[in-house]
Parts: sequence; C-alpha cells; structure tokens
Amino acid sequence: MENKNIIGCTPFESIEDFKFSLIHGREIEFRWNNVDYGVFYEGEGKESFFFCEANKDNEGTYFETIAELLEFTIQGQALKEIITQVEVYWRNI
Repeated sequence: MENKNIIGCTPFESIEDFKFSLIHGREIEFRWNNVDYGVFYEGEGKESFFFCEANKDNEGTYFETIAELLEFTIQGQALKEIITQVEVYWRNI
C-alpha cells in the first residue's frame, strides 16, 4: 500500500511551499552544510513550532509564529534565506 501523505525528498520551491508543508504535514527534516535539522509544528489550538539540530535530545528552540521561525539563524544565515536550498529528506502532508 502506497502512503499518499509523503511528499518525499523534494526541495521547497518557495517559502510558501515550506509554510504549507509545515502547517499541514507538521514535520520536516533537512540537511544544510552536512548538519541535520528538524522543524515540527506543535499546533493543536495554538501555533507553536519547534526547531532543533538532529540528535540533540531536548535541545531546540520554540517559536510562536512561522515568521519568527523563518528569521532564526542557522550557521550564520536566516532560515528564510536558505530554505529553498536545503536538502530535504523528510516532509509529509
């Protein structure tokens, strides 16, 4: 049986594509400069997003809005500047 909720490893075409995938799929994993990261929508009545570096148990940052998340700096660059360039290895809807 094929899982139709998985988009696969396609890159984000735009910031809007990232936002849609995050809010509807709730979890995204990607690699940037050989470091793995995860972004998770914690929703359920209140917008909340958690961003972390992979394999760093319970270490990460919460954001109240996607706008705040997109301003977060990763390796010296705002997430909004690199999100269409990252290597996506998990996202779903």
